[in-house]
Amino acid sequence: MFISNYHLRLRKSFERWKVALSFLCFLVVIGMACSGLIEVTDEETRIKKLNKSIMCPVCPGESIDQSQNELAGYMRDIIREKIDQGNSDEEIRGYFVDRYGPVVLMEPPSSGLGVLAWAVPPVGLVVAVIAVWLTLYLMRRRNLGDKGSREDMNDESLVPELSPEELKRYSALFERNVMARESETKTGDEDQ
Repeated sequence: MFISNYHLRLRKSFERWKVALSFLCFLVVIGMACSGLIEVTDEETRIKKLNKSIMCPVCPGESIDQSQNELAGYMRDIIREKIDQGNSDEEIRGYFVDRYGPVVLMEPPSSGLGVLAWAVPPVGLVVAVIAVWLTLYLMRRRNLGDKGSREDMNDESLVPELSPEELKRYSALFERNVMARESETKTGDEDQ
């Protein structure tokens, strides 16, 4: 079968247009998905924010927004009901704090003892930085004052004088340790 050059060019042109049109359709679909055609109401935004600010009492460190626990689902339903009744965010948080205590809040309160949760980490960081700086400063200062200490190690005037009783005690202790090591070595050799 004979195909002319004109038909080949027409076919290639059609293929290019088909690819371009497919790509354009793909971009339109992605654009529609990302554009937020689904309008999120202020109420839904508020519910989502509250769900993220209340911790699931059963799942440690997980908000009720993330948790798949049945209790978390029940708590999400309560939040929706309370918002429908016209309660404020603080009233809803207070409702859960009354039932589960302040540990149910993802962020600790910024009053009372909750201030400690906000103040301790920065204060601890400052204290740690000061401690590291002071340690390095003292180590550097001590090293600068110890110049020539290697030569001083061989200086006998720096070794304290031992009384004859202390010398006997240390000699006996030394001999006992040497004998113990030798006997361990001998028993180890015999076992092998």
